[in-house]
Amino acid sequence: MVTEFIGNGTTYKDKATGMWRSEVRFIDENGKKHKKVFSAKTSEESAQRAQAFRNQADPNSHYEDKVSVYFMFYIQNRLRLTNGDKSYMRIIATFRNQIEPVLGEIKMKDVTSETVQKLITDLYSKGYSESTLSKVRNLISGAFRYFSDNGGRCRYKDGLVILPLKCKEDKSPVFFNHDEIVTLNTYLRENLEKLRYYPALLILMNTGMRVGELAALKWENIDYENNILNVTSSASQASVDENGNFTHKIKNKDPKTKSGKRKILINQNTMAALNYLKERDSYLNSEYVVCTNHGKQVYQGSFNKAFHTLLEETGIEKDGRCGVHTCRHSFATELVNQKIDIEAVSYILGHSDTRTTINVYLHDKENRSLAALRNCEYLSA
Repeated sequence: MVTEFIGNGTTYKDKATGMWRSEVRFIDENGKKHKKVFSAKTSEESAQRAQAFRNQADPNSHYEDKVSVYFMFYIQNRLRLTNGDKSYMRIIATFRNQIEPVLGEIKMKDVTSETVQKLITDLYSKGYSESTLSKVRNLISGAFRYFSDNGGRCRYKDGLVILPLKCKEDKSPVFFNHDEIVTLNTYLRENLEKLRYYPALLILMNTGMRVGELAALKWENIDYENNILNVTSSASQASVDENGNFTHKIKNKDPKTKSGKRKILINQNTMAALNYLKERDSYLNSEYVVCTNHGKQVYQGSFNKAFHTLLEETGIEKDGRCGVHTCRHSFATELVNQKIDIEAVSYILGHSDTRTTINVYLHDKENRSLAALRNCEYLSA
């Protein structure tokens, strides 16, 4: 643990390697002197790394911080390094929505386990899910552990905070049955012109693509000669810059997993949607298969609005967890029900592991098992 820094440190260029190095000298709790070196390609970057270490290790720099200040320091300087944009945004949202309104004005040194337990209990009474309560506690625990490990003294003790006992949530995906799939495909095919993004829904229903993958799909990814759709990237509609600020600009990146880059056969429904889009939007000269009426890339929320309109118009009712991602769940479930090889289903969906496909899409295991046993001649004899 750092108890004192020696001087302001130095930054210099290593002539042998061409790298810039910034040195930080300090004394530990045993009075022993240490030197830590941070290397980078530029002097600015090496100096920034050295300063980040100073900020993290200085036992007095954050002692008087309020939760609102220190948690953001912890999130930006620690969690940002180990989380992608979407996960980072969820962490920010958890802090802003559940933690900061209650603990924000309290100093880190004054937060107690009782205060945090009351926060958790109040959230539970308001109906927050088990996963949300767990995220809140984990974020609080991580921030105080970081605070304590770097010399901060606090009254909060992690082991004293417990999560209320809740019934296990049903997290199985919502999906359409075979008849509903036929109804939706038929309605979409006959009403492609009714809503701008109905063709997009028809593609999602018949390819199992993730919404972000469709939003990033370009005409150059369509192989008409071989009836193949090439998934090569995925769109994220919000990202985080190097300072931790949100930018609501669509950004294309690699798919969710390495297996996300894949080829999907174009069936008749998908071809009908592609042909319609190509003709309807030809005057826009957009590189994207699905685009706005100005030829720009589509924000994914537009697909969701069209999806709920589709359910209203077809009279299909599902519970509140039903969203446009249900198209993917339904496509996968239909493949499984048609006895398509599970490895093939996993490939089509872009899963990196067949266990994901099995765990998520093999619904109604009890009835499947009983049916299999009834069909076994040996056991039914």
